[in-house]
Parts: sequence; structure tokens; C-alpha cells
Amino acid sequence: MAVQAASAAVALVCLVLGGWLALHHPRAPLLVATAFALWSAFVFLRPVAWLFVVPALLPVIDLAPWTGWLVVEEFDILVLGAAAGGYASLALRRGIRGGMSAIPLALIGLVGAWTAIGIYRGFNAAGANELGWFDGYYAASNSLRVAKSYLLATLMLPLLAVEMRRSCPRATGTLAAGLVAGLGLASLAVLWERLAFPGLLNFSSDYRVTALFWEMHVGGAALDGFLALTVPFAIRELLAANTGMRRTSAALCLLLAAYACLATFSRGVYLAVPVSVGLLALLLFTRAMRARFRTPRWHC
Repeated sequence: MAVQAASAAVALVCLVLGGWLALHHPRAPLLVATAFALWSAFVFLRPVAWLFVVPALLPVIDLAPWTGWLVVEEFDILVLGAAAGGYASLALRRGIRGGMSAIPLALIGLVGAWTAIGIYRGFNAAGANELGWFDGYYAASNSLRVAKSYLLATLMLPLLAVEMRRSCPRATGTLAAGLVAGLGLASLAVLWERLAFPGLLNFSSDYRVTALFWEMHVGGAALDGFLALTVPFAIRELLAANTGMRRTSAALCLLLAAYACLATFSRGVYLAVPVSVGLLALLLFTRAMRARFRTPRWHC
């Protein structure tokens, strides 16, 4: 009963906060608020859906160049809608097994403590407590922008754990498919950018793509990291595909991703992608050896 009550409270907070952010959207508040409500209802009816939609839209949903929002993003509204629907659905279930082992909880708490210290130091250094919708990098609210990755991931972690307990293969498969879809969308954004600026086959220019990762307007490696983390999932999808459509889609996504990796002109990508693919190969080899010698298999 305590789990259901806590889930209902979290769902209400996420619904109110997400709706408030949606209604303050600088371009289309009514449209965004309506989409937020529909999205929350959809996740309430199909709790596993967020595992596909959230990673798929991560590289393309933020519209800061058009809205002027830096601290608040459309992705925040998307995650809050998923949390509102997911926790509301969780509040109506019975027999939910909760809890995590001590070591993961300790690590999460340790990172949370450092995050809280960082937020405090950011607000203290900025010398102001008043928050604005169009704050920049030197405002106090920028500390919240930096901390959001931890806060949103921690918010969704219990929902991920519940879906993993319900059906680990379905949850991992849905999440992997969402990451592959996100890789495809990010690669298409790179293709669009190359066509618009230096040209699709113009590799003599030193133009470096950013796709729709608006954070890279001041540098950084958001696109590089996303490519390095998601390319192995496309390879996994290609190897696990059991239909021609899935195999063709995965192969096309890999071709687009290969072009996107080349177009970054980033030594980090050229090094990180082979490392991540090598790690995938090691994991697949380990699983094959476990199956061959009939040792206990992984849970997923």
C-alpha cells in the first residue's frame, strides 16, 4: 500500500509540474499542454511505451534554437509526462516488488549528494535566487539544467525496474529499439545538416556537424557521445533481427550512422565507436560461452 501511495504522489507532482511547464511553452503552449496530457494518458494505458519513445525522441525533441529555452526543454516535458502516466499506472497495481540492493542505492545517493552540492554552489555563485524562463548559462538556474540528467534518470529508474521485473526481454528489447530509432533520427538530422551547409559529399570542408543537439553551439560532444552509445544497439538489432524488415531497417540505420560518425570529424567518435562495438562483441562472446557450457545465463 505504501508503494501505491508514494507512486500516486509522484504521479501527481509530475503531472502538475509537466503541465505547468507545458503551459509556459514560448511557442505553442496549448498544443504542448494537449500533447503532454495525451502522452501521459498513453503511458498510463501502455506503461512500457516510454522505453521506446523517450530514447527515440531524445536527439530531436529539444527546440531551443526556435524557443529560446535553455534551462527548460521539451525533453523535460516528455519525461515528466512519461513519469506521470507510469507512476499513475503503478499506483493502481498490486503485488509490486520494490527495493534495490544496498550498493546501487548507496551509489545513487552518493551521486545525489554531489548533485545537491553542485546545485547549491551554482545558486550561491550566481548570487541570485530569482529564476527566469529564458535564463542563460550565467544564471542561477543553469545549475538545475546541469543537474537535470541525474534528476530525470533517477525519476525514471523505479519505472524501469518495474518493467524489467514484469518482462525483462520485452523491456530490454523495447529500450534497444528506441535507442536504434533515436540513432536513426540523429543520423537523418546529420544528413539534413550536411545537405543544407557543406554538401552531402563535401569532405574537404572542416565543417563539423551537430545535428539537433543544440547544446553544441558552445562546443561539447553531445552528438559524439550519443553515436558512441547507440551504434552497438543497431548492430545488436541487426544480429537479432528475425524478419527481413527488421534486418533491412537495422542495416539502413547503420549506414546512416556510419556516415554521421564520419561527418563529425571527431577523433573521439573514431575511437569511442570501435571501443563500444568491441564491448558488445565481448558481451556476445561471453553469453555464447555461457550457453555453450550450460552455465547460468543472464537474466535478460
